[in-house]
Amino acid sequence: PGKPTLVSTVEMASSNPTPTLADLVQRARETNTRIRKFESGTLPGARLERSVQQTLQEVGRLAQKHTTSDTATVQAQILHARHGLDVTDFNRNLKALNLTAAAEPLAPTKTASVEEFLKRERQQAVMTTIEMSQKSIQDAYQERHSKAMKAEWEAQKNEIREILQIGDMLGMETVSMQPTQSESGVTASAMDARMRQYGQVVAEFVESAVAQRDFPLFDRLQTVSQTAELTFKDSINESWDIITQMVADRNTTPMAEDYFKKAEFDGEPREKNMSRLLLDNAVRIMERRYKKQVESILQRQHSRDTADSYQGIVNYAAIMRDRSAESNPPTNESPGWAVLFYALRSGNLQVARTAAGDLPEKKQLDEALDLFTKRRSFSAATNVRLAYDKATLSGHYFARAVWNILGACEKERDAHREVAVNIEDFLWIKMMLIASSSNLSKDLAELQTLISETYGEAHFQAQAHPWKYFTILLLTAQFEKALYFMAGRDTVLSMHFALPLFHCGMLNTTEDIAHPTLTTINGRCHLNFGLMLQRYVQVFYCTNIFEATRYLYLARNIYCGSGDKRTSLFLRLFSDMALKTRQWTDLVGKLDWDSDTIVGGQLKMLLNMQRPDFNVFVAKMAKYSLLEGSTWDAIRLYDMADDRLKALSLVNEYLSQYSVQGASSQTTQQQVVSFAHSMLEHSRFASTNKAIQDALATLSLLLHVVQLLEASKQGDSRQCEAAIVALANRDVVPLNQDQVEACVEQCRQLQPAVRRFLSDILVAAMSCWHHQFHALKQSVAQAGIAQELSQCQERARCLINYSGLIDHTMPADISAHLMSMENSML
Repeated sequence: PGKPTLVSTVEMASSNPTPTLADLVQRARETNTRIRKFESGTLPGARLERSVQQTLQEVGRLAQKHTTSDTATVQAQILHARHGLDVTDFNRNLKALNLTAAAEPLAPTKTASVEEFLKRERQQAVMTTIEMSQKSIQDAYQERHSKAMKAEWEAQKNEIREILQIGDMLGMETVSMQPTQSESGVTASAMDARMRQYGQVVAEFVESAVAQRDFPLFDRLQTVSQTAELTFKDSINESWDIITQMVADRNTTPMAEDYFKKAEFDGEPREKNMSRLLLDNAVRIMERRYKKQVESILQRQHSRDTADSYQGIVNYAAIMRDRSAESNPPTNESPGWAVLFYALRSGNLQVARTAAGDLPEKKQLDEALDLFTKRRSFSAATNVRLAYDKATLSGHYFARAVWNILGACEKERDAHREVAVNIEDFLWIKMMLIASSSNLSKDLAELQTLISETYGEAHFQAQAHPWKYFTILLLTAQFEKALYFMAGRDTVLSMHFALPLFHCGMLNTTEDIAHPTLTTINGRCHLNFGLMLQRYVQVFYCTNIFEATRYLYLARNIYCGSGDKRTSLFLRLFSDMALKTRQWTDLVGKLDWDSDTIVGGQLKMLLNMQRPDFNVFVAKMAKYSLLEGSTWDAIRLYDMADDRLKALSLVNEYLSQYSVQGASSQTTQQQVVSFAHSMLEHSRFASTNKAIQDALATLSLLLHVVQLLEASKQGDSRQCEAAIVALANRDVVPLNQDQVEACVEQCRQLQPAVRRFLSDILVAAMSCWHHQFHALKQSVAQAGIAQELSQCQERARCLINYSGLIDHTMPADISAHLMSMENSML
């Protein structure tokens, strides 16, 4: 009903075997009009392409019927145009259509065969599947991209919190990143009292490590935390207990460096053995904590029994049964199963055997307990599996939990939520189920993923209960994630929780500090401990170099950069600290020229570096210092690095800038001049090396020049004359006419560092003779004064002649000044 559709119109045109011109014109006009409406869209229906092709064929036959020549063709087009039909425009509109097939099923024509119908249906189904797949892929990509961006933003927020030192979970005052100035002008310490207490322990530990003495690092850090921390003391002490017990190897906390990275137990692969050790320790910790909980409840009930006795467990089971009676429906399960479960939960196998003796399945339970004690996998045992299935069907919660724990019947699905009243019960059951696994590392990794990723912070309400979540991560051996979580809340605690774990090799760390703080490599989380240490130490290493060097010592085996630029993080941060504090004697030491040894310094004491390695490191610091514009520091460092030629070259370069030195650098200038005199006088720089000899000769000339300029500035004519005579002995300035030619020849060979002073030397020398001349002229007449006056005039003329012969361009005002002083002496 209603107006015919585009498809129906085209089909009508194709169904008439002998259409007339009027019919074709009318139908073509309607088809063309509707095609225009769909030029920018997709036409409905999958039959359009076939119908359009039939219409084109009819139009073509119509044109051929009425045309036999080019002229007739034009006439036919004119005839069609009169009726509103343009064949060319009709073809163009058809080509512009988007003939993408829609999801409408193909409707075969009356003449279509079954094979053609099925072929079209198959094509339509394939096209529909492709479209739906593309849409689903795009939606999935957008969802994953959104999650990735959110995760990246969360990571960036944590990085920002670490850098800004905010988000302290303990409500402590945040640490300023910049050192403050006291009223007296002395830089105040950037370490607060809490940081200093931890720093003292770290300093003692490093000194013991250097001396190769044992040091109870875990115990000392735990002890100091009880005095340094003001809040959450119980939670912090509990965390230290867990960390200490988690790294205990056969009831001994390892103190050796990289203990777990180097250890191999019973010839097993390290990875498998490490997982076994961590799981056993975690189970043991949770059993001890549960035993304390049992004893606490018994004491509140005024019971004299303990958690190690059978009667104590029986009483505890009765108490727990009464508590759960309100929430759980009553069952016909024997109370002995609850006693057996609580005995296993508290780690008391002797009580468990006693409890098993009161149950009808005594023999079967004794067998299972024997295998359980030996930690052998027997999940395929038919009798254990049947007992588990029977308990499951009967709704006996404790019996089902016991059989599953003893036989590992259902590792993945069964969480035993009826008997696991808290997260530690849940973790204990999960760990007991994977304890006998042949692929323990994989199963433990899956449990870790379940806790930290599937559930995550939101499930455990980590923002409201941070210590609870931190404890969960520690118990599941996710030390890297635990420290990363803590770093976003308290950098001081996270740093000192990480130190002992890193020292004994328990942390998976990145090889380069260029990685993010927490990254996943080959499916495992790695902590960028070097970056954490760098951010922590940079807070105070400009004000507390002693404590900073002790922390940096721990990073001596961490590297940054790649290729030729790969260097130790300790050396890089040590260099940065030395360049900022300029406390070279305390940090690097002092070179004794007589014995050619380094005296003092933190660097040599901590690393005990050999002299060649020490020289290479100090030379790198000298290079950095030179790039920052501290030439005086670079001179001392190159000398300490035994690069004498470089030290001499820098001294000459520095003295060559003497005339442009400002008042602010007078102290440094005096230090360089004093050091230069020592270099000339000490036998350390006596060498047969021609380059060193030439540098020493240049240095000697520069010191005479400096002496001359200083004396001229102060108006000391005696010192001026002494400096001029010393320069004249080196043929730099003439004292008589016979010396002019020699001085001109020597001028061509002077080093640029000395040549740039020629104008100043001539002015200072002329000023000296000018001053002497007029002083003698105004003095009382004495014998020999005329000769001295004549000598001053001759020396002045020699300077004028010399200035005109040398290949040196002087400013016009200086030349005029020289001529003026010489003329005033006539």
